[in-house]
Amino acid sequence: MDLQNLLEDEVKLTDNKANKKFKLVDKFFNLKKEVFLDRRYSITLNYLFYFIVFLLLIFLYRAFDLQVFKYSKYQNLAEKNYLRSSFIFPDRGLIFDRNDEFLVKNVPLFIVHINIDKCLKRSGVNYSYETCEEELTRLSSYLDFDKNQYIEKFKPGRIILIKKNLTKENVEKLLLELDKFSSIEISIVPVRNYKYSESFSHILGYVAESDNFDQKYEGKDGVEMYYDGVLAGIKGYSQNKYDSFNNLLNNYAVVSPVAGKNIKLTVDSSLQNYIYDKLSQKVINTRNSTGGSVVVQNPQTGEVLALVNYPSYDIQKFSVGISNEDYQKLVTNPGKPFFNRAISGVYPPGSVFKLVTASGILQEGIANSRETIYDEGFINIGNYRFNNWKLTGHGVVDITRAMKVSNDTFFYIYTGGFQGKKGLGIQNLNKWALKFNFSKYTNIDLKGEAKGYMPDGKGKVWYVGDTFISAIGQGDVLATPLQVSILTSYFATNQKAYKPYLVSEIDSKERKKSVLYENLLTEENFLVLKNSLKEVNSKDGTAYSFFDFKDKCGFESAGKTGTSEFLKNGE
Repeated sequence: MDLQNLLEDEVKLTDNKANKKFKLVDKFFNLKKEVFLDRRYSITLNYLFYFIVFLLLIFLYRAFDLQVFKYSKYQNLAEKNYLRSSFIFPDRGLIFDRNDEFLVKNVPLFIVHINIDKCLKRSGVNYSYETCEEELTRLSSYLDFDKNQYIEKFKPGRIILIKKNLTKENVEKLLLELDKFSSIEISIVPVRNYKYSESFSHILGYVAESDNFDQKYEGKDGVEMYYDGVLAGIKGYSQNKYDSFNNLLNNYAVVSPVAGKNIKLTVDSSLQNYIYDKLSQKVINTRNSTGGSVVVQNPQTGEVLALVNYPSYDIQKFSVGISNEDYQKLVTNPGKPFFNRAISGVYPPGSVFKLVTASGILQEGIANSRETIYDEGFINIGNYRFNNWKLTGHGVVDITRAMKVSNDTFFYIYTGGFQGKKGLGIQNLNKWALKFNFSKYTNIDLKGEAKGYMPDGKGKVWYVGDTFISAIGQGDVLATPLQVSILTSYFATNQKAYKPYLVSEIDSKERKKSVLYENLLTEENFLVLKNSLKEVNSKDGTAYSFFDFKDKCGFESAGKTGTSEFLKNGE
């Protein structure tokens, strides 16, 4: 029993030791497991920590980038959402004639336009104008206009004029509904009112919206265009605060506009209108005539007293907005009403050009004032006959008589040479034409001036017959009416031709005259030609309508007639 008990106690003791060993092993492995898990957890925490730090750095960089590097950009964008600017148009400078008569005034006019940026929707790099089209469709229920012609002009940043001549009823009706539109705006602009809208069209031009759709109004022709920088003034603007619902909060800032400067023309409006009426009647009543031009100058200054073209066009229609139908009538008019014949039209000057030829003949010593030819009405060169305008001839002709009766044969012979008589030649004729500013610009204060053409015999195969025809201002010789006017002005003064100009004062400051060319002839030769121009207007001269001028007006006159021929369709 004792032995048995002893054995059982030994077994229990052994089991307890074994259990302790097993527990020790388990504890060891559990501790190792815990250490392993702790390490894995620590690594995970480290990764998480670095990731958070990385995100924080990105956030800080982005914040720094937005608030420092791109501060100005996003400030401007924010202000655009908060502040909106609208232009305040300045009063354009007024225009007077030489007698201080108003020719152009400003009248206030309501206009409606669409601001593309306010209705534009952007998706990536693409733009959608669907909202803009919808706005125009709704607007067309209030105003009469063709929306399709404006849709094709849509572009980011543009402010497009829709209608200019709004009536009071249009404005009142539209203002009541304006809050229903996001991009339609109404403004008041000063619009030009022209007193003589047709007779002055080529002098004054007109004002219209800029082609850049930037709410700028600019001169499109004439003085309005040439002196646009003087007349236009400087736009002002007002900035207003709006909330996110597009409601006006208050005014933020205002910059006042600067009015344009007034200008005074050299033109006499009474003379301009008188000539316009006479010229229009003459063109209308002359068979196959499509148009004409008249230039009147003060030869002692170069001032243009009248510059008339017919047909013309109504600049007032362009000022308030011309209809497409009226515009097409002007464009298709065979008389070309937009064409300023006085400065842009080039024509053979005809016998007035004989003043240039005669100057060259005398100054180059080709002939003196006493030398003569006998004109039987023509000269023959080989198989070609060159006729005088009077086919029976003028008999004995010197240079004074040649000018008085506008004899052609005299200038044929002393320019091209004939039967032993030396001729001036086309090279010298070209030289003298250039001296008198032919084939050059006069630089009048209008855009679109042409300089004409004077041949030198080098541009094609040149024959002596070409020189004959050039000598009397026909053939290849082309000049503007203004150039011809300046030529005659030279002989009306003491050998001075002044630069032509239309504006005499800018903001009450007088413009100084300047010489275009002067002293081309000796005093003797100049007096010969000047006296010959008096002979033209005397009995038996070609200017028969001036024969009784002294009796009627009390003083002498002088001039030079000129007629040109040209081929049309080979006839």
